[in-house]
Amino acid sequence: MVTERDTVYETEILAHVASMMMVLEQFQTKQTFEIEDYLAMERAIQILIESMVGMSRYILKIKVGKSMAKSGEVIDDLRRHNFITESDHEECRKMIGYRNVLVHDDLNINPAITAGIVRSGIFRQIDGLIRRLIHSL
Repeated sequence: MVTERDTVYETEILAHVASMMMVLEQFQTKQTFEIEDYLAMERAIQILIESMVGMSRYILKIKVGKSMAKSGEVIDDLRRHNFITESDHEECRKMIGYRNVLVHDDLNINPAITAGIVRSGIFRQIDGLIRRLIHSL
């Protein structure tokens, strides 16, 4: 059974992602970070990744009629159904891995990785992926 689209959900996800993008962009050119900066960046990255996973679940439910719980399996299924490229799949798996560290492994968060994600702008890939997924509907 394929589920109907929920345009309110889609709009809210895009607004949420835009807010997190603004948070991260304000740090992109900053030379040094305080502990509060790292905490804000980590939280914004976590929310972006969770938004990507949520949108991925939504796409699978709408297009395939499938509900899944585990983030990695959701991304694998997106690839299996050709909603994302192999390159996107690899990047999504890395993002989910980093999100897992942020959420479950506080003692092993590497501030240099957080700073690298922000300074390089790699977080923008999440926004692009979410927009492509919505466009696929």
